[in-house]
Amino acid sequence: MALTVVLFQDIISSNLYYTVNRGILADILFPAVGTSGTQTLHIKKPFHITEVSTLVAIPCENDCQTMLDCLNDDVYSAISCYLGTFDKAAVEHLLKMHKLKELARNVKNEKEWLEEYVQATTQNLCPTSSNDKVVLGKSVLSEDLATLTCQRWLNINVIGQYADILNSYNTETRTFILNRLIGLKAEDLEELIKTSRGDICKYFTFIVNVGTKGGSQYVGTPSQKGCHWVVLYVDTTTNEYWYIDTLGWAPPKDLFDYVNPILDAFFCASSLSRKQTCGRYLAHKTSIDDVGRHKCLNSCYKNIPLQDCASVCGVIAVVIASLICLQPNMWASCFLSRSNTFPDSLSWLTRPSTHSSYLRRVLIEWIMHGEIDTSALGFSHANVSFKAPLPTKFVLTNNFVPTTTSNIQAALA
Repeated sequence: MALTVVLFQDIISSNLYYTVNRGILADILFPAVGTSGTQTLHIKKPFHITEVSTLVAIPCENDCQTMLDCLNDDVYSAISCYLGTFDKAAVEHLLKMHKLKELARNVKNEKEWLEEYVQATTQNLCPTSSNDKVVLGKSVLSEDLATLTCQRWLNINVIGQYADILNSYNTETRTFILNRLIGLKAEDLEELIKTSRGDICKYFTFIVNVGTKGGSQYVGTPSQKGCHWVVLYVDTTTNEYWYIDTLGWAPPKDLFDYVNPILDAFFCASSLSRKQTCGRYLAHKTSIDDVGRHKCLNSCYKNIPLQDCASVCGVIAVVIASLICLQPNMWASCFLSRSNTFPDSLSWLTRPSTHSSYLRRVLIEWIMHGEIDTSALGFSHANVSFKAPLPTKFVLTNNFVPTTTSNIQAALA
């Protein structure tokens, strides 16, 4: 316990709030939250300012923010309450302590989630654990990776890492996050296509962050971020499009305003002629039942997964993108068929919310190894190869993962 207290004091005295590793936060003993009581403002700075590292209890976060607001105009030099006397710097420390406490709660939840036993959907499905070092992209911090746990919403950095891995395979499919390409000039898009092996590309998978407002959907932008992940699959050989939304929302009206410039760049870079649009299909047409859930129609692709929670969209979007890239035959014959029946061993994939914990553990294994192995989902190994070896080490940045922790927890510590 003494070691924990010293460590906490070191964080405060050395201002290590932005460099402390997430993994140790769960073991830190934080001060309790106490009642502030009556507050008194001081024009002249008091002789004694409370040392925040010695506090047994601290004001709640709302009270700390109110104190800071009072001191920000520089009229008052300090503020007193039942728990101590604080100047502006001390109050800023208190707010940082609250942020660390919140992170510590998140890390505890992550550790508990990782320690849970999750039954595989069949006896043949079980992600294996290993002591391999975590293979991570430069833009993915441990806080991003933590969105893979519990019932959290995957953020763009994590999904981008899976897209990078998929694009490292010698396949005819390229995978992009559409939102990251918004605003690129035509020549930049052409260069991107070329560097993404446009010479062999036949299919595009766009993972798209979308939002909804006033009953209409839109493509997320930096000024208007979305809240849901969907997939747009494009077959350039037939100029067909499949819009895959596991909530069954209608597609954004501005979707092709962003997609068409990318496809134009592809056809320009590849010197191929663009065919007339053959078909645009909705995996699940908008239809709501009495309790507000999607109701499948005869025109729906019933093998395309549907979610009944608010957080699994990013997980299943990564799974779908992986199957498009690495299991193209199964994707075309089963997922894109309205008549073919799903094999019993794979039917569980149509219920991602039910199997969210298992799917998240599969994705953690994939990012740990820097390799997407669809056998963890019940598919045979894909016959593909890397076009170049993936990097195995990156410079660690603030809040990053120390590779001394073991197994899956190493990716999230």
